Amino acid sequence: MVGRNIEQTPDQYQTLFDQNPQPMWVFDSETLAFFAVNQAARRQYGYSPGDLAALPLDDIGANGSLTPPILSAREAPLFRAIWRHRMEDDTTLRVEVRAIPVQWGERSACLVLVDDVQDRMRLEEELRQAHKMEAVGLLAGGVAHDFNNMLTAILGYGGLLAEQIEADTPIGRDLREIIAAAERAAGLTRQLLAFSRKQVLAVVALDLNHTVRNVEPMLRRLIGERITIKTVLAGDLHPVLADASQLDQVLMNLSVNARDAMPKGGVLMIETRNATIDESYASVHPGAKPGSYAMLSVTDTGTGMTPELQARVFEPFFTTKERDHGTGLGLAAVYGIVKQLDGYISVESAPGRGSSFKIYLARTNRKAELRPAPAATGAPPTGTETILLVEDESSVREFAKAALERHGYRVVEADSAEAALAALERSHTAVHLLLTDMVLPRMDGRELAARVTRRQPHTQVLFMSGYADRQGSAVRLLGPGVQLLNKPFTANALLMKTRQLLDGLGA
Repeated sequence: MVGRNIEQTPDQYQTLFDQNPQPMWVFDSETLAFFAVNQAARRQYGYSPGDLAALPLDDIGANGSLTPPILSAREAPLFRAIWRHRMEDDTTLRVEVRAIPVQWGERSACLVLVDDVQDRMRLEEELRQAHKMEAVGLLAGGVAHDFNNMLTAILGYGGLLAEQIEADTPIGRDLREIIAAAERAAGLTRQLLAFSRKQVLAVVALDLNHTVRNVEPMLRRLIGERITIKTVLAGDLHPVLADASQLDQVLMNLSVNARDAMPKGGVLMIETRNATIDESYASVHPGAKPGSYAMLSVTDTGTGMTPELQARVFEPFFTTKERDHGTGLGLAAVYGIVKQLDGYISVESAPGRGSSFKIYLARTNRKAELRPAPAATGAPPTGTETILLVEDESSVREFAKAALERHGYRVVEADSAEAALAALERSHTAVHLLLTDMVLPRMDGRELAARVTRRQPHTQVLFMSGYADRQGSAVRLLGPGVQLLNKPFTANALLMKTRQLLDGLGA
């Protein structure tokens, strides 16, 4: 069947133009006066019928004259550009403009089609930012890994020297300054690793309410008396899988950031509640995943941030503070910790209206574990047991061996998992403790521990780690009972942890 030719009347063409959901207009190429504006354009720009058509074309452009670029449509079959247009209420909108040369009666004209690309541009910018953060994180993680090994040796040997030198002597005072500087550097590397998501995390089921209550006394000392802390904690809060010490760091970093935003005092609100991220929210918030979460929010009544500052707030080394008053790593570390826990973090802020950081961590059906009280510190303990020490970084291995042997332990050292297994094969002596780096060449620490404990089931295992590479990133999900010593560590920390595990042999 051959279809009939249907001729369109001028009224029908007018209807097609005016009822089209695409914002459109036609303007005179010479005078820039509007010939016609459809209803969709009037709705988008907020003008009443006739008002938009009465405006000069350039009045719509919010970032300079439209005339030179848009008139290039007269020489090209299709002009396309991203532009900012001014609405009737003086707000601006990012739009993609397509202009096509047409003949309007006897006049040369341009037909303009307008697409609102505000959301698309925002999403593209957020994706670019995420890619940039990922690239910086890879660099930061690699640098922090190397520094952690160096600082372990500096802090370790510094601690061993401090045991032999009187603190009140000139050499003792100089040594304390060296150790203090190394500890500050260690803090920076921890924040770099947090941002780069290269930490090894001891993840357990936690109650966020318990975390807030534990940290609150410390926060009150940290932020001072001029700021009031208020907590609103949900009674039915779901447990989450997280690293307790890292959540403490998140709360402290966010609270310090809030304190600095309230130099004259204010209110710091910490809230927990159950939350759900749905498909519609996730579709416009890159990084958010649909699901059920426990939400932790930290809100201040401070100076707030512009959209430009919000876009960069999680970048490492970006800070608005004066020189020597901030490293720009606090919020970057928060971002990395949340991402490494497969969570989502958002920020809402406006100048003069404070800021609110919301952290979403996936709920778990496991029962929350109560955090044990910190072990008491004291003089470095001694022992006589045999320890198999496996570390590929020679400076760290030599320091750990020296610290252990000076305090009575027998140490069998190896620079790889294969060398450790070979030493175990040659020796018929029982190994009481395996002290191994988590990330080793060819065979990682977990596989080595499994092989050692198959041969000697009573051997205790203590992992050392300062970095999780991409292939070994799953080691952050350490199960219950796994013992971890984070680099950089001191001789005292090593000896205390070693004694703690060995004393548990007969428990």
